[in-house]
Amino acid sequence: MIRETECPGLNHRNDLAAKQVDTLRSKEQGEK
Repeated sequence: MIRETECPGLNHRNDLAAKQVDTLRSKEQGEK
């Protein structure tokens, strides 16, 4: 398993992806 300290770039990408998912979910809930 890769450590976050060894690959901060990968962890940053995961964080961005998580934020995008949160925004998509909030938009879907707002439309309903």
